[in-house]
Amino acid sequence: MAGKRSVWQAIALSALVVLAVVAPAAFTTAQPPPVKIGLLLPYTGVFALYGPAMTTSIELYVKQLGDQVAGRPIQLIREDTEAKPDVGLTKVRKLVERDRVNFIIGPVSSAVALAIRDYVHAQKAPMIVPIAFTKELTAPEKASPYIFRVIDTTDQNGYTFGQWAFKKKGLKRIALIGSNFVAGRDGTGAFKAGFEDAGGKVVTELYPSLGAQDFVPFLSRIDPAQVDAAYMVVFAGDAVRLVKQWEELGLKEKVPLLGYGTSLDDNLLEVMGKSAEGALSISPYSYAVDIAENREFVKLIRGKTGTDPVIFHATPWVAMQLVTKAVRDLKGELSDPERVVRALKSAGEDLATPMGRIRFDRYNQIIPPLYIRQAKVIDGKVRNVVIEELPPVPQEAVWGWWRKK
Repeated sequence: MAGKRSVWQAIALSALVVLAVVAPAAFTTAQPPPVKIGLLLPYTGVFALYGPAMTTSIELYVKQLGDQVAGRPIQLIREDTEAKPDVGLTKVRKLVERDRVNFIIGPVSSAVALAIRDYVHAQKAPMIVPIAFTKELTAPEKASPYIFRVIDTTDQNGYTFGQWAFKKKGLKRIALIGSNFVAGRDGTGAFKAGFEDAGGKVVTELYPSLGAQDFVPFLSRIDPAQVDAAYMVVFAGDAVRLVKQWEELGLKEKVPLLGYGTSLDDNLLEVMGKSAEGALSISPYSYAVDIAENREFVKLIRGKTGTDPVIFHATPWVAMQLVTKAVRDLKGELSDPERVVRALKSAGEDLATPMGRIRFDRYNQIIPPLYIRQAKVIDGKVRNVVIEELPPVPQEAVWGWWRKK
């Protein structure tokens, strides 16, 4: 009997050892899977200025959340579009098929946005577009329930600004300068339509290539005696070179310069300096707008970067607001893309953001406030000052110039 008792004692002791090893693992709650967000942005190429700034804003937003939402960790996966349509399509395929992202934020280039639109729609991949503003993406022919845009369209800003320039500034004749790709042509085209519908006349249209180094051959074709102003839709380093060469040619003192917001944003004004003094621009965002959400946003971006935020900080921040509100509303359950896009749509109803309160139209395009700004020297530094706030303009109110029945 003593021998049998020893055997059973040994078995019992072994069982206890096994339980001691297994029990902690068995009763530990499994870590929830991360919410994967693909950042489809340009980190190299002609728009390389923008990807890092947007990523900084998104990372700062995630940090404010403690790196998690609805009990799930947030994972950011970066992909560089290089602002090239073919590269953008390859990278979005990787994000969707290999990385299995829950959301995509991007792209910046309108050409990339149009190139990936059909794939994103077919894959039912929820995407929030923070910058690419071509008129086509949220028009009925291209609009997708899976694509949301948190910047104004080329129609919303361009047509509106063209009307304002004629009616409020009294400009009668104008020259247009646009980068020779979809966003540049859409932007100048919308301004032309608004300006001419109001009674103005476009005298000259110039379309330098994207990434042009020398604008003099184009700018020299502008006759100051024939125009009252010029309107430009160019971007990043192109805008800096254009404005500096504008002054070097003596045009600054003769022809007022107007531009879309990203052509004359404050990060570019720092480099342009007094060459940009006096220039007018239209934008859905200004760091100077005095609302609670923007005051806190400006404080955070200044604390992180030491500079004032611009549109490339604001729109990705709003994209993250939408994503995180939708995730919370769904209690972290993201398996059904139809429920996800409904939650995104709901999240954007009268959402308080640094850009002001926004809402989506039926095509998932936001209807934001618009601000007219002027570049002025303040304490020795050229900065944009809001001189007028315009009421929100739906895209359907201003797309009639090209959507002819």
